[in-house]
Amino acid sequence: MVSSKKYEVFLSFRGEDTRMNFTSHLHEALKKKEVETFIDYELRKGDEISPALIQAIENSLVSIVILSPNYASSKWYPSQVRKQTGSYEQAFAKYKGESNYNKWKTALNEIANLVGWEPQNRTEPELLKEIVGEDLRKLTPSYRNQLKGLVGIEDSCEEIESVLKIGSTEVITIGIWGIPLALKVLGASLRRRSEEVWESELRKLQKIPNMQIHNILKLSYDGLDRSFLDIACLLKGERRDWVTSLLEACGFFAVSGIEVLLDKALMIQQMGQEIVHQESIKDLGRQSRLWKHDEVCEVLKYNKGTDDVEGIILNLDALTEDLCLSSDTLAKMANVRFLKIHKVRYWDEYKFNLYLPHGLKSLSNKLRYLRWDGFCLESLSSNFCAEQLVELHISLSKVKRLWDGVQDLSNLKTIRLHDLPELIEIPDLSMARKLEHISLLDCISLCELHPSIVSLPNLKIMGLFRCSKIEILKVHSKCLRILVAYDCSSLKEFSITSKEMVCLNLRKTTISALPSSIWNNGKFSDLHLTVSNNLESLIANIQNLSLLKLLYLLNCQKFVSLPQLPPSLRELHLSDLRELVSLPQLPSSLRVLHLSDLRELVSLPQLPSSLRELHLSDLRELVSLPQLPSSLRVLHLSDLRELVSLPQLPSSLRVLHLSYLKELMSLPQLPPSVTYVRAINCTFLGTDFTQRIELQHMLSHSLSIDCETCFMFSGDHVTDKCKFQKAGTSITIPYLPPSNLCGFICSLVLYRGSYGGFVSCSIYQDDEEDFDYYYSVPKNLTSDHILFQYFKPEDLSNDVPFKFEFHFYDRDSDKDYGQERIKECGVFPVYAPSIEIGVGASNGIHFSNQ
Repeated sequence: MVSSKKYEVFLSFRGEDTRMNFTSHLHEALKKKEVETFIDYELRKGDEISPALIQAIENSLVSIVILSPNYASSKWYPSQVRKQTGSYEQAFAKYKGESNYNKWKTALNEIANLVGWEPQNRTEPELLKEIVGEDLRKLTPSYRNQLKGLVGIEDSCEEIESVLKIGSTEVITIGIWGIPLALKVLGASLRRRSEEVWESELRKLQKIPNMQIHNILKLSYDGLDRSFLDIACLLKGERRDWVTSLLEACGFFAVSGIEVLLDKALMIQQMGQEIVHQESIKDLGRQSRLWKHDEVCEVLKYNKGTDDVEGIILNLDALTEDLCLSSDTLAKMANVRFLKIHKVRYWDEYKFNLYLPHGLKSLSNKLRYLRWDGFCLESLSSNFCAEQLVELHISLSKVKRLWDGVQDLSNLKTIRLHDLPELIEIPDLSMARKLEHISLLDCISLCELHPSIVSLPNLKIMGLFRCSKIEILKVHSKCLRILVAYDCSSLKEFSITSKEMVCLNLRKTTISALPSSIWNNGKFSDLHLTVSNNLESLIANIQNLSLLKLLYLLNCQKFVSLPQLPPSLRELHLSDLRELVSLPQLPSSLRVLHLSDLRELVSLPQLPSSLRELHLSDLRELVSLPQLPSSLRVLHLSDLRELVSLPQLPSSLRVLHLSYLKELMSLPQLPPSVTYVRAINCTFLGTDFTQRIELQHMLSHSLSIDCETCFMFSGDHVTDKCKFQKAGTSITIPYLPPSNLCGFICSLVLYRGSYGGFVSCSIYQDDEEDFDYYYSVPKNLTSDHILFQYFKPEDLSNDVPFKFEFHFYDRDSDKDYGQERIKECGVFPVYAPSIEIGVGASNGIHFSNQ
């Protein structure tokens, strides 16, 4: 049965004798060891024992009885007390005849044989240490608070306790998933060892697994597919569907194998890696998989590879020098299925690379996955056979062509060729009947695609990014779903036929018209259409695309008007349509509307009731807004130079973001739902009145919402109503009176400037950081700005001072620029429901419960 004990120790004592000395000292010593102790300081002389006190005695695992000269005359008397001589004998004579006399006397008789502590011949600290130590030893089987030092264990304990049904007489069965084997083996070896021993063992385990654990776990390896070793050594962290596809191509039963791994739930990575390591400890070239950087470099540099090697991973960022390979280094490893030579920090320039000064004799014909960043030759090996290849990735290379002739690519599904500025041709892919995805990025010398590509039967995704010399693109693939030709600045002629097309992106091209043939199907489910530059108009019957969800029109500077939009449209993004003077009626299903840089637009049509987000930027002629729909949650207004006022804000609004509204004089009343207001470079909003209005809103509604509230607007000082404020980046609030403290509003003033970054605030109690929050700051502030942030820390203790420290960090630097960017700061303590709201409360701000 589950224990229903609430306290670990019950202290029984005679108040007048020891309450203010030994008992209080013992209680404090137990508290320091985090022992849950019951002590009643309120019981007065002669009081009867209350039912609650009886329950406390019954709910305690251990009772400590402090026997003093007058203890026996107290009615606060547990049934475990047994001694009756000296003053106890006198006390029993005094109470002889009372109803409980015989029970008391029997209890005292039973204590004679129990071992206790007497204060003679030892100091009080020694006595306390001995009592507390013995108490902890008795509590060891059930002493939960010993776990408090373990990081992150509290939540797990609470979750377990929540299902234990404390006090229930039922038999409770709880299953706890984990690795008790490791806890048992390692715990036994590290118990009562010094911190230095723990750290040494940790460093050892990082290189050499504990063999006692490994040998036991290895017993379950027989039930695992060999694909387990690929996952443990080569594929950790990759997407499950991708791993499944690749392993299936290697002949493994990946779906069932992965399920077995999940069911076993053992230390699979460490065990798998150690299994591979044990294959050939002295000869690394005979290990089936190579993934440790130093070992990979040793095998490649000294040409130690053999036919036993099946997989290799090399991180080029970890190289400390150029690595030069012999021409036959990879040829000697004829069974490699997985070869990944890659850069993790893709955006960094190469410090060191892998070179083939004598060329590349051959690659394994069993390759399923080949990724080679920084490939140093103009083409792959002339005798390279890609028959088994599933994925090919070549990036950051000077390669000019992949291979000559026609390869049998019957298993190829993915080709990614990125950052190949000298690539001049794509090979014949007519044999790649399973190819599903081709991506070309920054192939700036590529003038055309091989004709075989445009009619591949299973091609689903084609992406061309910044292939600036391609002029013609004609695709006729019945399965094509996504086609992106982004920033292909020479692309003029375009056609496509596919009955599965859902996404089309032609941004930054020079296409002047869309062929009507692309709409000749009725299976559009989610068309993302982005067109631009020379396009003069959309097709008139675009409204017939009954399933169109998202429409982007960017940089279509020749558009004067738009046709009627389809009723299914959910999002509409219009940007840099500088000749557009009006909008058509907006679809009733529209949820998101982005309008940017429409310089001739003077008014907006009626906004649909379904609209959730409205983003308006750089509409220079717009002087007013229509009525805002009741469903609106986000309103983002930027650089509306003629706008002087806002309409009534809907009750659903949560986010209000304003910037560069230089003529805006005031804000309408904020609805209770608003949690985020940002008014950047709106000069006329920076007043003490605005501060008070925003604070009152923040206070009135913060208790009723789950998220923290944050306001930012022009201002050069924290309101004088704030009691706790000072110049600089830190402030300490002294002891706050015990009350319903429920949070804080932090405020700080930022100097004007073009810096950008983010503010962080750290809050300390007893030199321990209890809470931290971050707030992004835009790059250009044309005046000083003030920031208010309300938050509710999880643990609030108002019997110690709070210290608030504010920091400012640039987006690309860890340096704290707080002293240069932060002018002053302030803190408002916030209290729970009170009679009235007011910034002028004695120590903080009080909520109204009206």
